[in-house]
Amino acid sequence: MSRHNAYLKDENLLTLFSLNNMIVPEIQREYVWGNNSDVLEKFLQELEKKASPCQECHHVHTNKNINVGFLYSYKPSYVKYESERILDEFLIDGQQRITTLFLLLLYRATIEKRIDDFLTICRADEDGLHMGFNYKVRSLTQQFLVQLIRHAKDGGCSAFDFIMDLDNSPHWFLDDYKNDPTVMSMISALKSIKKIFGDTSNFYFDYLLTNIHFWHFKTEATSQGEELYITMNSRGEQLSDNEMQKSRVLPSTELYKYGCKWEAWQTFFWRNRTKGNAQNANADKGFNNFLACIEGLEYFNEPSKKGSTIEIDVIETYIRGLMYICSLEFRNHLQSLYNGLYTGWFDSFVYCLWNEINTYEGKWDIIDPRGGNQEIRNDYKNKSIARNKSMLFWSWMTYFQKCKENEINDQILARLLHFYYIRYQCFKRSTTSIDTIVNAFINKRGRVHEIDIATKDEEEEDNINSKTFSEEEVLLSSLYFSDEAKTNKIESCIWEIQELPYFLDGKGVGGNTIFEFFQDEEIIDRNNILDSITSFKNNIVGLLGTKPTDTSHIDIKKILLFYVIDNKTFWSQQSPWYYNNYETSEWKRIVRTKQFASFFKDYLERGLKCEELLQQKRCEFFEENKTLNRNEKQWSHRKLAILYDLLNGDIWDDWHANIAFDKNDDAESKTEIFLGQDRMWKAKRYLDSKARISLSQGWQKILEEYNVKIIDFDEKIKD
Repeated sequence: MSRHNAYLKDENLLTLFSLNNMIVPEIQREYVWGNNSDVLEKFLQELEKKASPCQECHHVHTNKNINVGFLYSYKPSYVKYESERILDEFLIDGQQRITTLFLLLLYRATIEKRIDDFLTICRADEDGLHMGFNYKVRSLTQQFLVQLIRHAKDGGCSAFDFIMDLDNSPHWFLDDYKNDPTVMSMISALKSIKKIFGDTSNFYFDYLLTNIHFWHFKTEATSQGEELYITMNSRGEQLSDNEMQKSRVLPSTELYKYGCKWEAWQTFFWRNRTKGNAQNANADKGFNNFLACIEGLEYFNEPSKKGSTIEIDVIETYIRGLMYICSLEFRNHLQSLYNGLYTGWFDSFVYCLWNEINTYEGKWDIIDPRGGNQEIRNDYKNKSIARNKSMLFWSWMTYFQKCKENEINDQILARLLHFYYIRYQCFKRSTTSIDTIVNAFINKRGRVHEIDIATKDEEEEDNINSKTFSEEEVLLSSLYFSDEAKTNKIESCIWEIQELPYFLDGKGVGGNTIFEFFQDEEIIDRNNILDSITSFKNNIVGLLGTKPTDTSHIDIKKILLFYVIDNKTFWSQQSPWYYNNYETSEWKRIVRTKQFASFFKDYLERGLKCEELLQQKRCEFFEENKTLNRNEKQWSHRKLAILYDLLNGDIWDDWHANIAFDKNDDAESKTEIFLGQDRMWKAKRYLDSKARISLSQGWQKILEEYNVKIIDFDEKIKD
């Protein structure tokens, strides 16, 4: 290496520890892998599995090297090249892995009675300050390491027994060590090492020394080294997943080229690490999650690839796609395509995208069920959450995989993103149809209404009537392209309506957004589509606003009680079932009911304000119910709700969004309108025992104003 250049070199543990003084600088964060057993033990298990010792001689004979990632270091300014035999190197990145491997090497050297070889290689027999790996600027941690090595030399195979019971630790183990986070993490790491590499019959020491490799990126004591140090440490220590992936996929012939790209990708994920509802300290979670997402898609498309390494070009295609979607270039082009029109959905899409990247805790191991046995099909159905996430990712990833960089069409991409954004929000889960749908978008530029595709998997729950596209998707596509000159305006207006919270969330309410309204030609005039859609948007927002709450719009709930379709009203009965608990607060469900659609058309046709329409509906109701006989069987709960809402003032308020009825224990009770009538309560999620809805004084006079004849208890009807 020349005096002022950096180099990248493939080195094993033997050369790293024997030819360098690898120093963990004070500014580096603590060693933490010992406290993260999932990461640490996954790392150790992979090393042990690839060793595969011979069952006869118990030695490891593999010739394959295992590259565990990149190690970054630079020479501190005090190093003088002319006078130093072995030079100090400050670690920039890789502390967690190199510390773990140093402890593993020490442990196996002790078990295999190779401690003298370990001391020679790491120069730990010379003094405590110039070992091949040390914490010399952290005196307490360094003191522990030196004493641990001496203890291992003197104690032999039983030297590490104390880690399981620190109350019986050796005399040299200071109480201060228990307050040193790095020391205690090392103790925890040794427990995991003993768990996985504790076999006393096998020989791993030489394998670890010669077969475990790093790509060692080494810089001089220049601004390059200082800048790299600051960049790496501000980004955060990388955990094993993306580093292990990195070491496996980077081609040795173009290592520098792709190494630089990988660093740019890590920086990209670091800059976006807090997007969505995330507070990630570093890039690890997001980068690792997206790499897992890539593997999931590749293995879903080609199951034979499972377990093999994904090629770097494939990873680059998908990350380039993600970077482009999140770029200012694409955002500006989207706004140019829909100039002056609504594009606010895209911000929500990007938020959801990064929220899943940065917070998703699940796996992406979805297996294509088509042609599979029942076990595979059941596994596919049980992966409903991962399949829903695939809507948000695998769709556009498939598009970028199918199109070369210069073939990306931003109009098609925008339509595809929105199509699957809606599917994601409605909790659609048809992973099997992604490839088919992306091809349809490419070939038909989003005109899905022109395609009649029968699904290849009739058991896929999203494929209603064995069709790839839902009725709503086909209908909206036909509306988009009904007038070529206005396509973007129609799209934009519909997308703005779909973004309203009560339409956007289709989970648990049928999986559609606005189908119930837009299929009705009385609402959407097929001869005047854009104006009809614009009018619908203005009217629905005028009625419900943009974010109705559980307890808002009581006036509309009052009116909805008067609409009965298929012998049902707008409410939905919910648990508990030992009394009648009616949910009347979930607007995403309410707006999708036939009762709401009927009310909406009434509202438009009559041209009345809500309070005027309510009064008109009450008059019509009592015109049909002119006589109230208190001796007869009680009215239905719906009709009782109408009565008590009028007579009591309000059956809903700002604290109670629902209503409930329970059976009256006294069948002869005359406290309600009808004999032994069910009692009525205001409810939150459950019946509120302190919010009984009772008759007000003078209720008969109110009914008399509507010309209702009241027949009191035991009173007979006169001819």
